[in-house]
Amino acid sequence: MRSGNASHNGVLISIFVLSTDPELKNTLINAAAACKPRPSISFFTNYEELVQSRRERVILLIDWNCIKSNYEEITQTIRVNFPRGYIVALVAERPEDPVLECLRKSIVDDLLYKSNLHLYVLPLIERAARVIQLLLEQERVRKEAEIRRENMIRIIKHSPDGIFVVDRDMRILAFNSAATRIFGIPATELIGKKFPIDIKDPKQLQQPVELPYVKPDGTEVWLEVSGSEIVWQNAPAFFVHMRDMTLQKMALEEIRSLYTFQESFHKIANVALTVKDLETFTKKALRILIDTGQLNGITIIYQESAERYKLHHFEKTTREYEDHYLTREELPPCTAALNGDDATRLIEPSICENCHFFKKCTRSGTTIMSPLHYDSEYKGWIIICLKGAITELYLEQLKELVDNMNLWLSVVTARVESLIAQQKEKELKKRLQESEEKFRKAFEDSPLWICICNLHTGQLIEINNSVLKSLGYSKEELINRTLHDLNICGSREERQNIVQQLCRTGSIKSYEIRCKGKDGIYHDVLLWVELIEVGGQKCALIIGDDITDKKRLEAALLQAQKMEAMGQLVGGIAHDFNNALSVMMGYAEMMRIQLMDKVQKDQLASCVEEIINVIKRTREMTGKLLAFARKQPINPRVLDVKEGVEKSIKLLRQLVGDDIQVEFSAQDGIKPVVLLDPASLDQILMNLAVNARDAIRGRGKITIEIKNMLILEEEAELNPELEVGEYVCIIFSDDGEGMDEETMKHIFEPFFSTKGAKGTGLGLSTVYGIVKQHRGFITVRSEKGKGTTFNVCFPVFAGKAEGITEKSKDELAGGSERIVIVEDDEQLLRMCEQFLSRLGYEVIGFNHPERALLHFKNTSRTADLIITDVFMKGLDGPLLVEEINKIVPNLKTIFITGYPGDVLKKYTLDDRQNVVLQKPFDLKELAETVRNVLEGNRS
Repeated sequence: MRSGNASHNGVLISIFVLSTDPELKNTLINAAAACKPRPSISFFTNYEELVQSRRERVILLIDWNCIKSNYEEITQTIRVNFPRGYIVALVAERPEDPVLECLRKSIVDDLLYKSNLHLYVLPLIERAARVIQLLLEQERVRKEAEIRRENMIRIIKHSPDGIFVVDRDMRILAFNSAATRIFGIPATELIGKKFPIDIKDPKQLQQPVELPYVKPDGTEVWLEVSGSEIVWQNAPAFFVHMRDMTLQKMALEEIRSLYTFQESFHKIANVALTVKDLETFTKKALRILIDTGQLNGITIIYQESAERYKLHHFEKTTREYEDHYLTREELPPCTAALNGDDATRLIEPSICENCHFFKKCTRSGTTIMSPLHYDSEYKGWIIICLKGAITELYLEQLKELVDNMNLWLSVVTARVESLIAQQKEKELKKRLQESEEKFRKAFEDSPLWICICNLHTGQLIEINNSVLKSLGYSKEELINRTLHDLNICGSREERQNIVQQLCRTGSIKSYEIRCKGKDGIYHDVLLWVELIEVGGQKCALIIGDDITDKKRLEAALLQAQKMEAMGQLVGGIAHDFNNALSVMMGYAEMMRIQLMDKVQKDQLASCVEEIINVIKRTREMTGKLLAFARKQPINPRVLDVKEGVEKSIKLLRQLVGDDIQVEFSAQDGIKPVVLLDPASLDQILMNLAVNARDAIRGRGKITIEIKNMLILEEEAELNPELEVGEYVCIIFSDDGEGMDEETMKHIFEPFFSTKGAKGTGLGLSTVYGIVKQHRGFITVRSEKGKGTTFNVCFPVFAGKAEGITEKSKDELAGGSERIVIVEDDEQLLRMCEQFLSRLGYEVIGFNHPERALLHFKNTSRTADLIITDVFMKGLDGPLLVEEINKIVPNLKTIFITGYPGDVLKKYTLDDRQNVVLQKPFDLKELAETVRNVLEGNRS
């Protein structure tokens, strides 16, 4: 062997090698020669020799091949003998499992391959020196700690407080003599045993806690216990410090109980002065007493009758309150133990053994019982369960509690009786007040008129808001005034009649009367009157329903029905009139065409021209009739009303003359666009201007103003002719002689005129029809001598209007197609046949719809076009076409009618195949319409 030593990082290092490999020896010697200082190296061939050479600060190189058979056991022996040595396993190749297992268990500190040993000797020595230095430092610290521990043991041994060392499972490892005295347990029964106080986790003792403990002799003590983590005999443990706090605790508890009980008495006294019933007082009083912490439970039993008792119980552990009724047989046994004695008594545990109510009473502590007396009557018992043994102090406190409880119950009982009386009185007043308020609210807020007046004096005693709101008076203006002085309700004779009838029958039902408002406007009112008595005087209870708006709506409905009936009449007349005009116009035009073919025009052509002009003027008259009937076909388009009126102003000024000034204005930011026939707008303005001119005597002024108006739901409900929405209004005013109310009721009726022979009576009726046909409305406001104002309103248009196709101005075009004509007017049928035949068409005419239908059923030749009247005897035109379409689908159709074009809407026909031609039509219109329909163009 070769020996030597070296110092690395202040640590003298020796190297022990356990190996039989000579090459390993040479490699180590050569490698160690390069180290400065040079370490000492010792070589061993067996581990027994190695173990005997025990030394500190040593590196042990263990060759795997040398102890291969029992590697782990031998290595473990080396580790035990060299606790501060650095053990390195030497292997020739990949280490086998025993080596790795020792490395994992920290039996071996490092691993080196023999082939690389010469490279790692110096790093190995440096690393081992650091590890050994660390181990030496740990050893020094351990020895110092041991010295401190011994000093602490001496201090602990003589401490008056109990001191323990326990492990993680709270098993006692060490303790001082004071610990045996505090616990009352011999030392032989403490060591190795569980800690006498049940502590699940010793970490909870890091903050001092007070815990109760009962010694083996039954003595109960309070201990302040604290602890901290320590290392005891190289293992984690806990240092537990324990101090007996029983005397301090008892002193504090006694002081606290005195204060708490006295404080609870004040609280219960306040409750007794505020509660309104015995149940609430009992519940709150028991809770206050339990909250003192001095009682385990408390029970009060009240005797409500000879056989009926009410139990109230509060338990500290469960914090639950219970109450229920008992019979005499169900009373707990302890109630019989008093035997009429009024003293507070201790209840023996034997009495409570068979009690199913209060088994918890004697489980810990003491139970006492005392009778309850208040109002000089026997009322029940109070049972108190105390914590621990009873003392003189507790007994005095409980006697004071019982005395106070009797006093408090007397106060509560008296208060409850007083409150019951007060409550009854209050409820009576409340019901009376509620009744009065209900009557007052019903009286004041009723939508009906309600008033009370003295029957003999006529003086108004009460009047509700509906009357005041409708008539416009304040209450002060009417109360205590007589109906005779006010003169607002009917005539004197009517009022006298009501009084006489009321005195005879005692009531009046559905009596209609007119009442005058403060603004002079009359209201139609339906009255119900009852004879009542107020303050010993006969009075009349008058209930009225203001039916003014209802009558206005009925009048408006009646007027609308009247105008509708008139419209139907006018429509029928116009239909027959148009048929005749169509025949006249047709033949006159054919005559004119024939005469135009001649080289010279004679007087006959001029006469025919006059006939045509007369017919056109007559057609205009039927147009006015149909406009009134709201059935005149119109050509609506998107129209700026402001621009339309401005274009007509010059013409209107020429129409009314120089003595009448015409002024025009428009609202800023107006929405003037409507869907309106321009010709209809001109006609409205012309008719209103003519009326205004005739109403003005001498010089005057016409004012035309355009503005927007919004119709709300409330206004629409009052007038069935109005629709909700935004309108453009033409306000046409004059300062003429005006009209009275009666005249205004009839101005829109056809043929009604105030001009005598000068008027036709169709001007305003035409305006009315045009406005209604455009879904608008017209109103008039006038007063005799103060002029007239018409409001003509049309809905604001927000969509897009279809363009109007202009008629061709070419020569009359004909064709060779086959046309079927169905018309029940013989003259009109013949005229159409002749004219269309002259244009080259093959024409077949029928004056009865059934014959036309039979023709289509029996012929194999189809037609290219059918022209039919709308309303005919037997079968209407649309129904005829519907049947023919079943035979000849999609047959092109022209409807001719003197009625409105919208009558086809009630028939389910394909609108794309149908064209309506209005009577009277001229031959040019007929020719162009036929050609357009045949060529697939709608006219």
